[in-house]
Amino acid sequence: MSQILPSLVRFIRDDRGAITVDWVVLAAAVSGLGLASVASVREGTGALGSDIASALSGATVAVLGELGSDGYTGPRAIGEGRSTVETSYACPRGSGVCFTTTTTFTSFQMADGSTWTRRSDVNDLPDSEPYVTWWDQDGHLVNDAPRIDV
Repeated sequence: MSQILPSLVRFIRDDRGAITVDWVVLAAAVSGLGLASVASVREGTGALGSDIASALSGATVAVLGELGSDGYTGPRAIGEGRSTVETSYACPRGSGVCFTTTTTFTSFQMADGSTWTRRSDVNDLPDSEPYVTWWDQDGHLVNDAPRIDV
């Protein structure tokens, strides 16, 4: 027994393995923090995954040949014809202001074979915007401007 007691005392006083204990505690703490962070974001990522799945389930895949289709179904101008320009000068009575108006008529070939005309009136007054109207081939005023694909 006399040899066991000094060996036991020497074992207890030996501090060479203390760094191992520090690393074990540190590794356990890092593992615990990792598990805690996974548990805290698990519900949110699950909900995000469900939202993405529901959005994708309602998505459609474009058929080859329809790529780039914008869904526009209104009239389309496929070719631009000639333009004519008229200029007029006006001084409305009592206004003290005179201005020049430039009117441009441009014909457009439509996808259905008809020809439409765009009239653009621009005057040289400050802050004036062009006034544009469209007319179909029968001379009727058109409410919505066509899509121009030229």
